[in-house]
Amino acid sequence: MASGAFWTFREPNRGIRAFRVLFGLLAVPLAAGALVWSPPGRPVEGVFVLGLLAWVATSQGLSIFAESYLSLELGVYLWAFLCFDQGSAMVALATTTVLSIVQKSWENPADLDVEFIVRKTGNLFVLGLSLMAACAAYAWAGGGAPLELLSRQNIGALVLFWAAFTVVNNLLWAPIDLLREGKGFLRRFIPETALDGALHALSMLSGIGFAMVYPHLGVAPILLALPVILVALVALHRATVSRKVLTSQLSLLQRLNEGSASLHQSLDQREVLDAVEQVCRGLFSADTFFLALLDERTGRVEYARAVEQDKVLQLGSADLNQGLTGHVMRTGQAIFTGDAPHEAPWNTMVRRVGDDRHPIRSLMMAPLANKGRTIGVLSVQSLQAHAYKPFEKELFLAVCQQVVTAVAGARLYRRATEDFLTRLYNKSYFEERLQTCLADGESFGLIFMDCDDFKAVNDRHGHVVGDQYLEALGRRLMGLCRGSDVPCRYGGDEFAILLPGATGEQTLQVAVRVREAVAGLEFAVGGRIARTTVSLGTLWSDGTLKAVPVEDVLRKVDQALYRAKTRKNTIEEAAL
Repeated sequence: MASGAFWTFREPNRGIRAFRVLFGLLAVPLAAGALVWSPPGRPVEGVFVLGLLAWVATSQGLSIFAESYLSLELGVYLWAFLCFDQGSAMVALATTTVLSIVQKSWENPADLDVEFIVRKTGNLFVLGLSLMAACAAYAWAGGGAPLELLSRQNIGALVLFWAAFTVVNNLLWAPIDLLREGKGFLRRFIPETALDGALHALSMLSGIGFAMVYPHLGVAPILLALPVILVALVALHRATVSRKVLTSQLSLLQRLNEGSASLHQSLDQREVLDAVEQVCRGLFSADTFFLALLDERTGRVEYARAVEQDKVLQLGSADLNQGLTGHVMRTGQAIFTGDAPHEAPWNTMVRRVGDDRHPIRSLMMAPLANKGRTIGVLSVQSLQAHAYKPFEKELFLAVCQQVVTAVAGARLYRRATEDFLTRLYNKSYFEERLQTCLADGESFGLIFMDCDDFKAVNDRHGHVVGDQYLEALGRRLMGLCRGSDVPCRYGGDEFAILLPGATGEQTLQVAVRVREAVAGLEFAVGGRIARTTVSLGTLWSDGTLKAVPVEDVLRKVDQALYRAKTRKNTIEEAAL
């Protein structure tokens, strides 16, 4: 498939895509056959007007019960069938489809793609086949055409018309619904079919009325009534849309309140980032989003959390003088784009990290300002053009205010609990978490380590290089830990790792990986290599000894470390 925007499919389910393409292809011979199904004397202008009326009925339909949709479209097709013939009804249906595609290309040409066209032509196939089945059922029951009065026979034929259309229409859509919803679809099929049938019955009432008036009074009374009908439909449509918008806004505000509470439940930065991700994806259905924070030491932007299509991305740092993120960070101004690839200057600044076949279209990006100083940037993006409405933009700015408060609190807490050089946890926080594990009776593993002959690194290369080596060592340790682990710089060149919930075997495995990782860490300095090894002491607790003081645990593991240091680059185990 070509990578252009027109030829892309946003539908992720391959089975659904296959059904839509199949229906779209089958619609072509169905529409062509409609041209020869009725005598040559068909009033072309009248059929086109009927198609126009059906398109108006479709575009101004009413949303009822959330996803259910009431349109008078079927009424127009019934009118065409009863007053002209089945072919006229099919041509009116084809005209409606063409007008819908033209409307889309005029309103949002950037959103016109092969998926939309296939979906519309697929609808033509399903409705056309359903309409053919309904017309056949009406004729089989001996229904009159034209419909001059509602005799018992005509009423029975109309009921069969309605039943055939409803059943065939829902059965043809059933495979797509089943692929989308799985087994849960079967529980909803009958109730949804019943509701769909009720809406079809309401639509047919208008068609029956038009069909009975037309043979006696012609089209003039109907055309005179159309402006009133159209105005009423537009008014009801707008009222329905307004109701949906208000309902959506109230739902978003409720979710914002729930999300705000989750943002402030923890001071742990990882948990705050998790909450930010849930809020952004829950409120804005973001295809991609990221939270970037300013690293005050390096002056660069670090991507604390970036997600694309449910996949967490590991992104490097960014220069403040480059890209859209740097622009927002420097200027402190929010950016909202509805079609980024076609809006200058953003089209040259938006960078797609993952699948570049699906470019980012809609984008909201705002600075996170704390006490007049920008500390980061939050952004949500969509693959759909003009995906975010004005209310959502205001809501996004409100979310940013909540996020900056949570992030600032987490950063202050982090600074109070971390070692500035290595960015690992500090000694006091480490011992506090160890005390919690003991008090809660939680099993844990404990690793203490000390760099072998680290003084030689300082003597040979200087303390600045020694600090840089310790910083690199801290990053290496962080990369070996789980999110729940507590890596710590205990003091000087001594480090520790608390492994909540770990077994004795897992603790030893982590210790082995740490020893091998440090032995392989080489730090280049002026053509020479700074390296060292570590000695490690380990301890494991099954959580049954709750009354053991923290000092006794630390003493035990420290004794194991002392034994390891006598031999260097080894691991010694201690028992609690």
